[in-house]
Amino acid sequence: MKGRRNERSGGFTLIEVTIAMTILVVGLLALAVMQLQALRQGAGSRALTQAAVVARDQMETVQRMSWAAVAPTAGWATPGWINQAGYNPGEVPLEVEVAGVAAPRAREVYSVRWRVADIAGSADLRNVDVQVTWFEENRGNRTLALSSVRWEMQ
Repeated sequence: MKGRRNERSGGFTLIEVTIAMTILVVGLLALAVMQLQALRQGAGSRALTQAAVVARDQMETVQRMSWAAVAPTAGWATPGWINQAGYNPGEVPLEVEVAGVAAPRAREVYSVRWRVADIAGSADLRNVDVQVTWFEENRGNRTLALSSVRWEMQ
């Protein structure tokens, strides 16, 4: 049996190539899933950041108001100063740039409510809460609240 060669010639067998391709496909699918998750989280973070900006802007508006205008409310109420044409009272529409879309911008609508309560034992301190609510696809309504203490300067 001198004519037979026991040595392997260079190269890969079909099984080795199939296993390598399977490992590669599983890795690429995992990367695709991670990329989709990162895009979703990025959109959610953008909406949360914008809600924080809306809440801060509204809290600054409250801080500039007179003491009489910041009277205690009976629970959560819609601020009277937020009234934009075409939207319900208390709704703040923001334009949102959509990545990869050069055409029209989408409008994200944030609903604002506020609550004012006297702080027990003090006639010149009030607790002010601003609550911003918005809708996210696949997550439903989200809410962010910002609180501050208002002091009457005499």
